[in-house]
Amino acid sequence: MRFCNKNRLAVWTSIFASAIVATSAARAADLVSHNGFEACWSQALTKPQFLSLLQSTLDARSGCVAPQTGTSSGITYAICNTAACAGGALGCVVTTHAGAFSGDFGSGIFSGPGSTDNIVAPITTSIGSCVLTISNITLNYAPSYTVQADGNSGDYMAALLQSPLTVTNHTFSGNPLCTSLSSL
Repeated sequence: MRFCNKNRLAVWTSIFASAIVATSAARAADLVSHNGFEACWSQALTKPQFLSLLQSTLDARSGCVAPQTGTSSGITYAICNTAACAGGALGCVVTTHAGAFSGDFGSGIFSGPGSTDNIVAPITTSIGSCVLTISNITLNYAPSYTVQADGNSGDYMAALLQSPLTVTNHTFSGNPLCTSLSSL
């Protein structure tokens, strides 16, 4: 993975997506939207409840950005390679937030705005060390589900097909070394 200007947003998007998918994937298998009566009504959700569940699955969730290593412009680097996460796991702590979701219950495609708390990323390089702070992070979540008719005037959200995450804004800050490294 190169840490260069043309794809650094893609690097952080990939890192965020890994952390977010890990925190949200566990709740995807039993999501039901239903418009009628069914024998097992306790599992059925109204459309507003489903959208609220999407939001609550991502809101105020903590995760861990995995450590990243590589070389760019002859500089070897390691990012988030400290035991900062739960249980002493290597990485950088990230807490996600989500706004209200909307979407199409026919296609199973949904979207919602989000953000994260600031991420503090220790960086060790072949030319020195520093701490990079990533702030003002805004996100767009776009989960999509397989929608299957349940045979009783409702739909069963069978599986989370994909959960694209787009980082729509961020700001890098740190000491001069970190600031220069973020632009490599």
